[in-house]
Amino acid sequence: MHAAAKRTVLQARIAIAILSLNALALSKNVISLIIADLIKTYPEYPVSTIQLIFSTTTGMAVVGSLLCIWLEKRMTLKSMSMLTLISVLAGGVIGFFCAKTSVPLLFLSSVLIGIGMGLITPLNGINIANHFEGAELVRMNAQNSVAATVGSVVFPLIGGLLVAIDWPCVYWIFFLTIPVMLITVIVQPREEIQCLPRKNGSEPVKVKVWSPALICWVIESFFAGLCWMVYQSNASSLFQSLGFENYAQMASYGSFVFAGLNVIAATTLKVLCRKFGKPCMTGGIVLMAIGLFMLAVCKSVSLLWLIFVATAVIGFGFGIFKSASFVFLPITLEKGATSRGFSYFNAANVLGNFLTPYLITSTVARMGGTIYTRYVLSAVICTALSIFAIATQKLKGTEKIAD
Repeated sequence: MHAAAKRTVLQARIAIAILSLNALALSKNVISLIIADLIKTYPEYPVSTIQLIFSTTTGMAVVGSLLCIWLEKRMTLKSMSMLTLISVLAGGVIGFFCAKTSVPLLFLSSVLIGIGMGLITPLNGINIANHFEGAELVRMNAQNSVAATVGSVVFPLIGGLLVAIDWPCVYWIFFLTIPVMLITVIVQPREEIQCLPRKNGSEPVKVKVWSPALICWVIESFFAGLCWMVYQSNASSLFQSLGFENYAQMASYGSFVFAGLNVIAATTLKVLCRKFGKPCMTGGIVLMAIGLFMLAVCKSVSLLWLIFVATAVIGFGFGIFKSASFVFLPITLEKGATSRGFSYFNAANVLGNFLTPYLITSTVARMGGTIYTRYVLSAVICTALSIFAIATQKLKGTEKIAD
């Protein structure tokens, strides 16, 4: 009884550290709020160069995700959390003080913020997999997803208020890493460095990382990230094409719907994982494809309701796919392969986000298409991905989570 109580206290402490860190996971998106101000401040730079200041955070998040593999064997999870927060804080400090004076230093700021943000998701995935199992694993992942979703809604609102003070103040968002550092120092236990299993205490046992299941999930993660970003990056343009003068505000309403369905997906995760098992990830991709096709036909104001329905479908589908992955990856991969599995999965997803302008937007522009063509193309890609996910379900398994 006493041992069980101690484990519960340990899990509670780790949960606090994980949730406070994951709430920051999407805070990098606030940099997009000041792109117009940066363009005005630095007219000598091409617009494409200024836009790269934000894109760099996403690109470097890929590096951060892969860096987690190297760091895990050299640092404790607590030290990795502190390094993550220090990187983001340093980027925020540089961004705030150099916003009006140096574009190169703004790129350095984005590099540091991006690497830190890229570390958060795989780091938390490892932390959860190491300390939770069964129903508690599902519950913790659901709470983790809710924390990230709430942060993705709250931080842009705070960022908008900070921009109203003075646009470089948006970098104050990253100063929130300071209280999270204090939380991490207080509640995150200092554990041993993660080590590969060893045979007879000598050479590390070779761990097979690239199983058929992981290969399939990494492919799905990349294309799901690609298609999700098509929705995310074109929302305001869609409302603008329909004649809405307050298109940015309408897009923000869509973001609230998307985030709300992400939360619902996370809170129903336990039921879905118990009832449907691993195939619920495939179901999430199918829902995304349906939602993207719905958006592709919304060419008149009379179909405004359908835009929000489609947004809800995409939000729920993507939420299920991403949340369930952190339940099923650790129970599918071999011991010692979890960190690399999480890192590859997250890196693929972020890489899909980063390449969307090049693979979708540029392709449609060369075709002479419109914003609706982007949605059609992404819907076709997501449909093909759905077929792939269904066809490879046997390779990934159909296990369910027990009560």
